[in-house]
Amino acid sequence: MKQIELFEKVSLPKKRSRIPESKAIFAKKELTDRQKEWLRSHDETNWQNIALSQNYTNPKGISKKLVWKLPGTELKNETCGLWKTVGCDNVFGHPDNKQFIKHSKISCFRSKCEYCWLEKWLSRESTRATQRIENYIDVFKHLQFARSPNLQRKYLRPIHVIVSPSWKDKFLSFDELKNKARKLINKAGIEGGLMIYHPFGFDKKKKEWIVRPHFHILGFGWIINTKKISDSDGWVIKNKGLRDSLHSTIYYQLSHAGVSDGVHAITWFGSLSYRAKYSSYFKVEDDDEHGFCDFCGCMLVEFEYVGNGDPPDFEFVGLVDVNYWKAKETLEEAVMKKEMLRNNIKNRYKNPRKDYINDGQSIGSDYSRFLERIECLQNCKIIFQS
Repeated sequence: MKQIELFEKVSLPKKRSRIPESKAIFAKKELTDRQKEWLRSHDETNWQNIALSQNYTNPKGISKKLVWKLPGTELKNETCGLWKTVGCDNVFGHPDNKQFIKHSKISCFRSKCEYCWLEKWLSRESTRATQRIENYIDVFKHLQFARSPNLQRKYLRPIHVIVSPSWKDKFLSFDELKNKARKLINKAGIEGGLMIYHPFGFDKKKKEWIVRPHFHILGFGWIINTKKISDSDGWVIKNKGLRDSLHSTIYYQLSHAGVSDGVHAITWFGSLSYRAKYSSYFKVEDDDEHGFCDFCGCMLVEFEYVGNGDPPDFEFVGLVDVNYWKAKETLEEAVMKKEMLRNNIKNRYKNPRKDYINDGQSIGSDYSRFLERIECLQNCKIIFQS
């Protein structure tokens, strides 16, 4: 199915609000012109087919082959886009004796999913990246004021920088390419930020995507020596300056970033890396999917729409009248289902070598397999004796 057809009936979610209002949030948010342009490019160009293979050695020394593609090139899961409604009918604990409803779509949040890349993945990744940078700015504002109240830190506004490799370095392995880019931007004066890899660029004359590896950096610093670096290494460093909207810049750069299995689309380096000195202070918490009511604290259960006509096709979180929604399960059933799901997840990720047994041949084996082997040998022994 074409992307423009897939999304023509989709209403992107409005920013959620948890403030109690007299009416629930039913407002539409249509696709922007830029988003429609991405979908047309997805359908009319070689977006689906273009790919780049690169060698990669991770920090542990394990080598593998990366296959870079553009976002939204794989089929969606069966559940992607289906509606899920949970809520709380403890009306005595809510304002105006209303029900609390959370009506949203199920999503896999994969960058390669043809459905979730635009509606879910882009929004979540750009929002989390923006929040991390804003937390970093707040932390260093307080640190600078505490150390030197009369001085103002220079580099607390992120700038956008594009780093393009030389012709001879274009097809290095990905880890070598990224490490060299980091060294050069450090030499140019960027002390930390985020890096987004673009293996492809759009050729406006041919109207198709071509292999053109480059990096987009949003970081902090003062760019210097770019001409000297370009003359000595052949790499080109372009300073695009300050951006009007940090979130919009990250959102746009992620829309056509390279995606591959086992590699994050956004990597952090320098003073914003996960090993930086104050990284714990500007860490972004996980999405608040706690499953409890924001007003009374009761556990949310599944709901179904019992009003006239079809259920609303908009995402919203808010208070609604009791006449439109009805609980499909009791609180006890929801607790049991959640406990079963938690046990299944534990078993799914259980370490098979947790119960390690030495079988006398210096071979580590699963305890259950060890018992099966012993039982099999005992049965064979009984057969031979008989």
